[in-house]
Amino acid sequence: MIELNGGTPDGLTFSDLLINENWRRFLSITLPLILERDNVTFIGNFRARPGLLGSSLGHIVIGDDVIPKYREVLSEVVPKVNLLPLDSIVLSSASSLTNILGQKLLQIRPDITFIDVGTSLNPFIGLEAGKREYHSQILPWSFRNLKKKALYYLLGSHKMRW
Repeated sequence: MIELNGGTPDGLTFSDLLINENWRRFLSITLPLILERDNVTFIGNFRARPGLLGSSLGHIVIGDDVIPKYREVLSEVVPKVNLLPLDSIVLSSASSLTNILGQKLLQIRPDITFIDVGTSLNPFIGLEAGKREYHSQILPWSFRNLKKKALYYLLGSHKMRW
C-alpha cells in the first residue's frame, strides 16, 4: 500500500482504526467532525441510506458483489467522484473495491479526503446491524443480546486498539 501511494505512509491509514475498541470513539468524536463538513459523499451499497446520518450526504451507489466486475464498477464510480467539489470527503464502504478506488483517487484527486469506513456505519445507515462483533457494543444489555455482548468482551475483541 505504501509503495502504491508514492513510498510514504503520510496520510495513509487502515479501516481497522475505526472499529473494535476505537469504534465508539470514532462515532462520538470523528464522525461528527466529518458530518459537519460540506461535501461529504458515501460510496456504498444501493441498500444503504446515508441520509439517515445527515440529509446533505451524497451517495454514489454500487451494487452487490462488485469484485468480479470491479473494472466496470470503477469506470462508473471514478467519473462521479471526479465531479465532486474541491476538498470533498468520501466515505467508502465498498469492500476491496475501496482499496483500488482509494489508490486511483489519490492519483487523480489528491484534494479529496478518502476514508475507508468499512462496516462501521452500517447500523446507522439502514444496513444490517450486529453483523460484526464490534457492533455489539451499542446493543442494549438484554437476554437476547447477552451472549453476543458477553463474547465480545470476554474474548478480548474489545482490546484490539491501534
